[in-house]
Amino acid sequence: PIAVIIDSNNKLIVSDRNNHRIHIFNENGGWLLTIDGKGSGNHSFQSPWGLALDPQGNIHIAAYGSNTIKVFTKEGVYVRMYGDPNGPSGIAIDDEGYSLVSEYGGNCLSIYDPEGNKIHTV
Repeated sequence: PIAVIIDSNNKLIVSDRNNHRIHIFNENGGWLLTIDGKGSGNHSFQSPWGLALDPQGNIHIAAYGSNTIKVFTKEGVYVRMYGDPNGPSGIAIDDEGYSLVSEYGGNCLSIYDPEGNKIHTV
């Protein structure tokens, strides 16, 4: 595991970088769900590093190995992807849904609006 976040219902959401998965556990550590990034298609991702929750409770995954941000519901349903970050390693989302993505490969920070459009890079 490389990152962990806790949702409003005290569920633990963990990124499993080497196995390309996101695991969700209840507050007592009991397994609830795994989002498997293996395979092909829009739902797939490689080397998930950073995790964040948006105002709607969706999980945003900074997929370092895929150079993208993937969005899933907490039930594991693929929603969308956005961005073209160079080695995204971390992500934070504010109350309005703006994402701040740290790019390990690009040595920068990128800001995305709630629709996933890049609006600024520092």
